[in-house]
Parts: sequence; structure tokens; C-alpha cells
Amino acid sequence: QHNSPVGCVSMKIAFVGHSHLNCLERANERLGGGLGVQTSFVQLRDINFRKDGQPGKKFAPPQIEGCDLDTVARHMANATDGATLTVLCPNGTEHFRVSLLNTEENHGGLLHERIAQSLQNYQRWLTALCPLARSPVAVIPPPPPVESEDLIRERPGVYAEKIAAQGVAPAQTRLQAWLQQKLVIHDLAGSLGLRFLELPAEVF
Repeated sequence: QHNSPVGCVSMKIAFVGHSHLNCLERANERLGGGLGVQTSFVQLRDINFRKDGQPGKKFAPPQIEGCDLDTVARHMANATDGATLTVLCPNGTEHFRVSLLNTEENHGGLLHERIAQSLQNYQRWLTALCPLARSPVAVIPPPPPVESEDLIRERPGVYAEKIAAQGVAPAQTRLQAWLQQKLVIHDLAGSLGLRFLELPAEVF
């Protein structure tokens, strides 16, 4: 929590990321700016960041190759100018896609290997976004997976057929995938000289 004395300029934090950025925006709206912290958000799925030649798409793709980084750079320059900190949260659902289904691939070292491979796009995003920020940069991991199998089955989305055929992996398997992703992100942040922000206990 940051309390700004009257007459002082408040802290400014810029957030840049994909779908999980929506959680941070909603939390900020619920707080109503009561913490005395200015915030700005750059949603990388915004259609304005989509490269030309992708008709019929409603969002920019999560893959960095389909994103117009020049346009992202302009938006980030504006959002991060004068910021105390820029927080990056690109992609993030890799652990979910890798560990959702109850298959033999979701065990032990093989699961860890699949997580590491799935984060190659994440690494490219971090490498590309860091130089675009006009403030110190930190990284925040995605939220942990939903524990309830029943809730996942109630809202299967595009995975409905696969879940019906293969079932949902145990909660502990899905949590292990998230923990492995968190570890990889921590190490990537360290290799780039970025601060890694732990999630608050309230999310668990």
C-alpha cells in the first residue's frame, strides 16, 4: 500500500500483458484509486497491435510474430513515461494448456520439459518488451490454476470435447505445472536483470 501525502505526486505503475492483465484492471477498478497510485495498462491483445494481413480477427494474437511491435512501443512509451515501475505479465496460460488433461504426459520430468518448451514465446515477449519501458521493469507470474475440477467442467470453453474424452488432470498435477512455470519465469527474469514479484497469499 502506498499513501501519498497531499500535494505530492503519487506513484505510477504501468502494467503490460495479455489476458491476465484483465484481472489487474478489474482489481484496480474495484479499489477505485484509493491507494494513491496512478496506473496505466497496455493490453497486448488489443486489436490495434495486430499486424496487417489478419482479417476477421478480433484480437491481436498471443504469439509475438503476429504483433506490431512498433505500435506496442509507442503505447508503452506513453504508458511507462514517468512510471515508478513497469510490470510485465505477457502470455501466462501455458501451464493450463499443458496440464489440463489427464494424460500420461502430465507426470514428473516430462511435464516440466513441456512447460519449459511452451514458454519460448514468453521469453521472446520479455526480451522484446523490456527495452520499450521507460522505467525499471518487474515481472509478475500468472495466477495459480483453479483447484475445482467441477468448476472446470462447468466452464470447459474450447476444451469441452477433450475434457469429455480424457478427463481433467488432478489439481496437484495442475498446481505442479504452475509452480514449474513460475520457477522458469523467475529464472528468466533473473537472467534479464528484472525483479520478480511474488503473488500475494490471498490468491491461493
